[in-house]
Amino acid sequence: MKTKILDLIDFAKVDTLLEGFNKSTGFVTAILDLEGNVLSKSGWRQICTEFHRVHPETAKKCTISDTVLANKMAEGGKYHFYQCLNGLVDVAVPVVIKGEHIANLFSGQFFFEEPDDSFFQKQAEKMGFKKEIYLKALKKVPVVSKEKVITAMDFLLNMTQLISEMTFQKLEQMELNEAVLKSEKILQLFVEHSPASIAMFDSNMRYLVVSRRFLADYNLGEKNLTGLSHYEVFPEISERWKEIHRRCLAGETLSNSNDQFPRADGKTDWVRWEIRPWYQSENQIGGIILFSEVITAHVEDREALRESEKYNRMLFEQSAIGLALNSFDGKMIDINTTFSAIIGRTVNETKALTYWDITPSKYQQQELQQLDLLSKTGRYGPYEKEYIHKDGHLVPVRLQGLVVERKNEKYILSSVEDISEQKKAELELIAAKNQLSHILERISDGFGSLDRDWNYTFVNEKLAQIVGRKREELLGKNIWKVFPEGIGTPVHKAYLRAMEEQVTIELEHYYTPFGRWFLHRFYPSIEGVSVFSRDITESKLAEEKIKEHSSLIRLAAEKAKLGGWNVDLTENRAYWSDEVAAIHEMPSGYSPLVEDAVNFYASEWRERIKKVFADCAQNGVAFDEEMEIITSTGRRVWVRTIGEAVRDENGKIYKVQGAFQNISRQKQTDEQLKKSEARFKLMFEHATFGIVMCQLIRNESGKAIDYLHLQVNESVYRHVGIFQDDVLGKLGSEVISKDETAFLVEKFNAVVETGIPYEFQQYLPTYDRTIDMQVIYIEADYFSVVFFDITGRKQAEDKIKKLNEELEHRVIERTSQLQAVNKELETFTYSVSHDLKAPLRGIDGYSKLLSDLYANDLNDEAKHFISTIRRSTQLMSQLIDDLLQYSRLERSQLRSEPVVVKSFINAILKINEDEITSHRFSVTTDVPDAEIIADSSGIQMALRNLIENAIKFTKTVTEPSIEIMQKESPNSWIISVKDNGIGFDMKYSQRIFEIFQRLHRVEDYPGTGIGLAMVAKAMQRMNGRAWAESTPGQGATFYIEIPKPI
Repeated sequence: MKTKILDLIDFAKVDTLLEGFNKSTGFVTAILDLEGNVLSKSGWRQICTEFHRVHPETAKKCTISDTVLANKMAEGGKYHFYQCLNGLVDVAVPVVIKGEHIANLFSGQFFFEEPDDSFFQKQAEKMGFKKEIYLKALKKVPVVSKEKVITAMDFLLNMTQLISEMTFQKLEQMELNEAVLKSEKILQLFVEHSPASIAMFDSNMRYLVVSRRFLADYNLGEKNLTGLSHYEVFPEISERWKEIHRRCLAGETLSNSNDQFPRADGKTDWVRWEIRPWYQSENQIGGIILFSEVITAHVEDREALRESEKYNRMLFEQSAIGLALNSFDGKMIDINTTFSAIIGRTVNETKALTYWDITPSKYQQQELQQLDLLSKTGRYGPYEKEYIHKDGHLVPVRLQGLVVERKNEKYILSSVEDISEQKKAELELIAAKNQLSHILERISDGFGSLDRDWNYTFVNEKLAQIVGRKREELLGKNIWKVFPEGIGTPVHKAYLRAMEEQVTIELEHYYTPFGRWFLHRFYPSIEGVSVFSRDITESKLAEEKIKEHSSLIRLAAEKAKLGGWNVDLTENRAYWSDEVAAIHEMPSGYSPLVEDAVNFYASEWRERIKKVFADCAQNGVAFDEEMEIITSTGRRVWVRTIGEAVRDENGKIYKVQGAFQNISRQKQTDEQLKKSEARFKLMFEHATFGIVMCQLIRNESGKAIDYLHLQVNESVYRHVGIFQDDVLGKLGSEVISKDETAFLVEKFNAVVETGIPYEFQQYLPTYDRTIDMQVIYIEADYFSVVFFDITGRKQAEDKIKKLNEELEHRVIERTSQLQAVNKELETFTYSVSHDLKAPLRGIDGYSKLLSDLYANDLNDEAKHFISTIRRSTQLMSQLIDDLLQYSRLERSQLRSEPVVVKSFINAILKINEDEITSHRFSVTTDVPDAEIIADSSGIQMALRNLIENAIKFTKTVTEPSIEIMQKESPNSWIISVKDNGIGFDMKYSQRIFEIFQRLHRVEDYPGTGIGLAMVAKAMQRMNGRAWAESTPGQGATFYIEIPKPI
């Protein structure tokens, strides 16, 4: 501030004033700032300027004098006198402006009385001054009375006050001007950078200043509006707005919180505004200020929120899970119909109750524990309990919930599942296990189960006999401690492999300690491993005798009576296996559009299949449905269709695939088999021996005359050679001859009447098989038959005498064994597809439900957790699907038949026509319109993979081209697919045909790494081969060779 005040003083005028003072009084003067800097001076004495202030010693005395005077002024007072150490008198007056001491005015260099010449002569000699000049300068110093000096000082004092007042006025004016400018600048900055939309107008509605938000809200860009008329900028302004402006210019303040504002382009925005006048003086209006905000997005968001709340309410009401919103004291605030239905009441009836009204008192302690968990974590459950139904019975339920906030109050949101059927199933499963144990005790095979610590948990009497131990010596004991000699044997290794790899193993093994051959079948589970053991020493000896003829045996695999399908969502086309096409009574290779496939369903089922398929394709929700279709000939057929989504590496669903089965026969017998199916499901899923559940049929007199097949496992085909559908629900006399039926009825009736199990062997001429049957009594007229096909064993014994006949029977036996392995693998495949993926579907479904219903209650971290869960389950589901696809190819039935390769190629190119066209492919084919002999599905799959790979790895080049050729040699047909794509290094030419092997990142070229492996597998099954030739950057040529039949 001091420097600023000094800058305001016009020292040129002060110099003139002081010069006049010097001439009129003879007094010299100077103004110095507080640091000693000279600001103004006039008429200083020669003795001072040329001598005292020049010589170091006398100059030091001058500085001391200046300092003493400055200190005296700091003590206060109007002015101060001081005789300096050099002998002259000085006087000082403080300059004070606005109460602030900013400088000092000095005068003096005179004497009050005649000076002592001797003092100055000595000083001249001491300091080395030229005495004559020095003393002459001394004579020029005036001698003035103190009274005259005081008078002069009063004048100087008045002068300094005048300077102070003038400077103070100037300072006040500058500060006032600066404040005004600063205020205007602040106002302008405030308006321009205000987050609100503000415009300030003069009385003629010309813009004075606008905020940037105003320019943005009204789409004015960076336009400078200052000085422009508001009505020029917005010519579309209505007369209504002009009237509002006139009223505000007249002094009114108007506003509207939700107003429409038509735009020049025809659109309408919603705005919130307020207009008030501003005053340039106390009573004079200078213009108006407009405060506005475009709230179109807010209005639209508010409407969207209402729609979202309506949608969420619909989900709440229609949820298949019971949902309830409770206060912490148990009052029912809100419930859906599913919840009220669980306890047999209406919604209004339920709302009149409290949570404790429907909870049995025995659960009070459990409920308090869950409430404590809720208070600590914000969540409770899941846990199980019972609710009191309206009719008084208890309903088992599973609950879980969390704390939610609604209108600033906390409530408990609970989901409730009725688990009555699950509890019933658990009881039936326990009964089934007991029944299975009863059956396993009576079978002729040894059977035992071990836990994961290798301790026996179950041993039937037959196994105890085989190993030469009592059952009590085995149960609860470690197998390797009981049989340490078995460690390191093939049996020991098979046990370890089955447990560690969770794979089913069949082992024929000669056990030296017992000196016998055994057939062991190991079935692993998460609890441990189970084993069926049979002494096959006799049949093994017979087999050894004919071992030299085994080269005549040809092994074959039978395809399951179950079709497969998939839908490529990018093509909107379904691909059917031959079985699926046959069920629809359509030719092999028929691949309809999705809409055409849906139209096969009966009209009452179409909306359902559309819904579940769309939910699977869009959300990944798997389905398993039973419906009716109408075949191409007009027949109504019941089918079971199963579908699951397939995702790419990014989690996007690009395909839906599944299974398809004709279940018409099954639907006819479902009601009869339902109870039995639930009871024995576990046993039927794992048993490799044939099991039939039957009921004796009696006439009016009570005599047994026939029997009815109630349930048959899949192994009946392996052991008897007849499909399940040809047995289920039929009488014995409808399956075998009347004589065979009469014989079996007699045996079965004896077991039913005595309750004693009976084992016998019987040759069935109808199927030309000898069967080992074990009949086990169940209850009343119900019994089960456990049977094995021992035709091979019988034939082996006979073939010792008759070699040619034995060879024929041996083919049947070995083929039957391979069929059983195929069936077991098929069971495992279904277990992987259904049982392993069921938990994944549950995780994904509940994760989606949480995300949909409670998105507003979850923080970002919780949402991220749910998203990660869903991506992980979908990735695992895709991995399972890829493995199953490869497994199905290996197990599918090989059908060599005439096929026209050219028609397959044309169909594949047609399917990919859009991609070929969009990337401007040049495609040439040199394929004759002639038949070759090959597996239709295998060759079609191989061609599809090779052509689609060529498209995928070539579409990025400038001029992509594909060349497809077929050549014929004396022994084979060779088909090649050549492209000019990215190519590959030939050191990878074998690796690329291995499963899940890739040469490129998934992000660059999507895929699962299974396509070429399936090509190689398909060629291997046809005794052909697949190979490739390539140079990096110059394309690749893939070949498949199909041998001609001999």
